Amino acid sequence: MIDANYLQFNCLVVDMTKVNHRQHNDGDRDLGFTKFLFTILYKYARTRGHDNRFCVFLDDRTTKHTPDKLKETLNARFRKDSGINYSPYRVVEFANSKKSRLIQLADLLSGLVAYDTNMHYLALDAAAHKRDFLPEARGLFRVPSFAVPTPLPRGDGFDIWHLDFDAKHRRATMA
Repeated sequence: MIDANYLQFNCLVVDMTKVNHRQHNDGDRDLGFTKFLFTILYKYARTRGHDNRFCVFLDDRTTKHTPDKLKETLNARFRKDSGINYSPYRVVEFANSKKSRLIQLADLLSGLVAYDTNMHYLALDAAAHKRDFLPEARGLFRVPSFAVPTPLPRGDGFDIWHLDFDAKHRRATMA
C-alpha cells in the first residue's frame, strides 16, 4: 500500500537526552510530546502543498493537551505561514489503537525505528524473532537502517526524520 501511495509513514525521531522539558515546556513532558506531534504534523502538511486537507488520528492517551487545541494551533500556523485562508486540518482526534489497524501498523513501524535506532538487537537477551526480522524489514522498506534519516525527497511515502536540535545554531553561525 505504501508502494501504491495509498499509505504514507512519516516518523520523527527525537533524542530525548537533548530535550529539556524544564526549560522549554514548563517542566511538562506531555507538552513536549505534543510539540513534537505538532512538528511532524506541520512538516507533513508543509511538504504536501497548499491544496490538501488532513484527517489525523492519534493513539489515545490521557493528557490535558487536547487534539482540538493541536488542530487549532496547526491550522493557525499553516494559515499564517502559507497565506491561505482555510484550515487544512479537518480532523485531529484520538482513536483507540485496539480498534484501528492503521494505528497498529504505525506502532509496528515506529517500533522498528526505535528498535534499530536504540540498537536493541545487540542486547544479549534480544528476542530472536525481532532480531531476525530486522534485516527483512529493512529490505521491505528499502532502507539500510531504520536508525538513519531517509534521504529527501525520497517520494515513496516512507520518511524517517531525525530532529536536529543543533540545526538552528549551525545556520546562525554560518550567516
